[in-house]
Amino acid sequence: MPRAPELTEYWDRLWEDRSLGPLWKHRVAAELVDEGPVLDVACGSGNTMQLLAEKEIAVFGCDISPVALRAVNAKKLSGVRCDLEVPLPFCDRAFRVVTLVDVLEHFFEPERLLGEASRVADEIVVVVPNFNSVTARWQMLRGQVPENNTRRKRHVLWFNYRVLRQVISAAGLQVRAERYQSYLSGSTLLSHAGRLLARAQPRLFSLGLAVRLTRA
Repeated sequence: MPRAPELTEYWDRLWEDRSLGPLWKHRVAAELVDEGPVLDVACGSGNTMQLLAEKEIAVFGCDISPVALRAVNAKKLSGVRCDLEVPLPFCDRAFRVVTLVDVLEHFFEPERLLGEASRVADEIVVVVPNFNSVTARWQMLRGQVPENNTRRKRHVLWFNYRVLRQVISAAGLQVRAERYQSYLSGSTLLSHAGRLLARAQPRLFSLGLAVRLTRA
């Protein structure tokens, strides 16, 4: 994630859209957290934070965007501005859990950020999009650029199941729990089939990957 004023401007423009509500990535992150206090890194407008607060889990956020932090404050939650290219401004083991929801794909060296998360918390919850899904492959076959690969997303590392596992191992962490986002929805039958496929072959049939991590 480049360190430049235009980066802040980009995220400010994004979080000015107050219609951006909780999605699967926020819900699954909150589901994987059992207790606080929690630090939501790159918290955005506070969707994950709000879900955790509803579970009566203490949560604090940090983000580079002042607009995002104003949205957090509007939800009666608290956060501070932080630049993720430098060490997190928190003491060792200050939190029980750090959540990183759609964050690592914006970094060329995600292991460094995972190391910082591991320094300030006992556990880490990570959610990343799967760039290798059947949907993305089909779009490529049709001559389209998959949504997660478009320039406007500002993704610099394209995760799939294997890459995520490699990054986790390189950071000296291990997986305690996993969740997968199915691309099938609608009827109960289709949703159930989608979950089974995603669990059996996450590299193909999952749109998103979520893990809870601890130190190895």
